[in-house]
Amino acid sequence: MVAFDASVLCNAILNEQSLDFELLVAAASAVPFTGFTTDVAGMEFVRNASKGFRTAEGVRAFTRDQIGAFLDTFAPLFELENVAPALVGRRLVENHALHDRPLGEVVAAMTGARKEHLLADLHAQPLVTSGPSVAHFDPFDLHVALAAVHRAGEGHDAARRPSRCERARSESLGP
Repeated sequence: MVAFDASVLCNAILNEQSLDFELLVAAASAVPFTGFTTDVAGMEFVRNASKGFRTAEGVRAFTRDQIGAFLDTFAPLFELENVAPALVGRRLVENHALHDRPLGEVVAAMTGARKEHLLADLHAQPLVTSGPSVAHFDPFDLHVALAAVHRAGEGHDAARRPSRCERARSESLGP
């Protein structure tokens, strides 16, 4: 299972010859892997495609019909079971103690998951902080990582305590 953020979708709509487009084709056909995205990434993609992207030729914007056709091309990826609700929006966590920390540590703290693979090799993991290198994990994409861990744990870890985000979400939705 591969999680796709809005930048993959944006790059794919701009260039059907791109690796991003090919990844979406493979995931939509479930060969050799399947994919999913979050509701936040989907909304970000639609917003960006509608507003337009700066290219060498100027701004390239897409119509509602063009965006719909693009999404239809990869329909299996956008079925309800493949669009995860984001546990947080596109922002760095409010808990400042989690800023500039390894990705696994931040995800474990926010989800309550205590999986060994999240906490293994913390020194080698990217830090959740803005930056242009692979040593940094974009805090605006944290919602995708959290959704991936949450999705992987569904039905497999009944002892996992709900995170602060999950509790807040369920309290705001009511019974």
